[in-house]
Amino acid sequence: MMSDNQISQIVPFNADAEASLIGAAIIDSGVYDVVGVEPGQFYVERYRIIWDAIGELLKKGMPVDFVTLSDRLEERGELNIVGGPAEMARLIGSCITTLNAEGYAKIVKRCARRRIVLQVANNLARSVYDQEDSMDRDIESAVNELLAGNSLDASAKPVSQYVSDVFDVVNARYIDPREVWGMPTGFVDYDTLMGGIHKKETTLFSGPPGVGKSMLVLEMAKNLAQQNYAGAIFNLDMAGSALMMRGISSVGEISTRRLKTGKMDDEAWSAFCKACDVYSKLPIYLWNQPINVIQLRAELFRLKVRHNIQWFVLDYLLKLSGHENLEETARSTVLSMAVSRIVSDLDIAGLIVNSTTKAGIDSKQTSMTDSRGSASTLHEADNIVIIKAGEDDSILELHFEKTRDLAKLIAGPPVVQLFKHRTYPAVKNLRRQGTAVGIDYTDR
Repeated sequence: MMSDNQISQIVPFNADAEASLIGAAIIDSGVYDVVGVEPGQFYVERYRIIWDAIGELLKKGMPVDFVTLSDRLEERGELNIVGGPAEMARLIGSCITTLNAEGYAKIVKRCARRRIVLQVANNLARSVYDQEDSMDRDIESAVNELLAGNSLDASAKPVSQYVSDVFDVVNARYIDPREVWGMPTGFVDYDTLMGGIHKKETTLFSGPPGVGKSMLVLEMAKNLAQQNYAGAIFNLDMAGSALMMRGISSVGEISTRRLKTGKMDDEAWSAFCKACDVYSKLPIYLWNQPINVIQLRAELFRLKVRHNIQWFVLDYLLKLSGHENLEETARSTVLSMAVSRIVSDLDIAGLIVNSTTKAGIDSKQTSMTDSRGSASTLHEADNIVIIKAGEDDSILELHFEKTRDLAKLIAGPPVVQLFKHRTYPAVKNLRRQGTAVGIDYTDR
């Protein structure tokens, strides 16, 4: 029979580290709370049982020592399974000093992670040879398992730690108060209501075809980048050159038709060149080919590490590849949950473009259910903005149907009106009656 250490050459684990950690916890029960190791992170079954019993004693407010632990294991009918009193004595003797407990714990956690990776790799290898099964779901499952494994050392923390975090944030804002505490979009009324856009939040922009939702988020992206908030645009709805022509047309205030025909005077040509220079310097990274949620996560992670991106635009949700075997409602549920998890895991803001249902297109009223997709899609989004045409084709109305922290500082319902230029594809702030004249607003 192979020894524990011989087996560890095949399965990643360290029997000595597991034994020494348990010995340290028996000598000093304070070790248990400090190291934050879960029973499932032990590989040797008897050590997993003993660690669980130590946790039970501590939860009941009982001391942990040779006698109480042996008695608890006896009550559970597991004392002989773990090796009896002799094994308890051996474990205590295996711990040279409790000062090394955190070092033992790191080894245990590291091995636990490696076992998860090994298990995931084995599962993926089996799925490769399963000709009847689509690999998309297996790959997504593998990524989620790996992420869970990477969080194995997560544990409940004292509420005082969170109070301290909140105090630090509020204290910083008390010293430097501001209405917009997130990343400003450049749209004054939107930022006043929402405080900008925020990391770990998904904002869903829905509207009928041609209303200007893609134009709006492109303008937001440009404004964010001009304030040095790096970000990415995943444009799945048009060619990259077409998207950039819209952006350059907006910055240069030149119609796309003039750009396409080349019929420009010297002033327009100069404006075009300046707009190209502006856009070429923006910290925006553009993806313009089919992509699934696994690739989306990987690319966002790469951009986060290399370029410290703070936000991304996905235009649009149902254009993501994968899960085509599902009907639309179920597919939208899977995709929206995956995107929300990416936003949370990577600590970035997500601006997601979505289409509107036929009922939403035909209706003059706005509702959260106008957004295409399942109820889960609406639930997963932190904020939902329904975009409608206003009193004429130069007005965009943003109806805030769901928000996490809406500040109703503007009189009337939570609706923001923006000006959509008729000549070139741009969305600007619209001066409302009673607002101060300033460079932030545009008159129609």
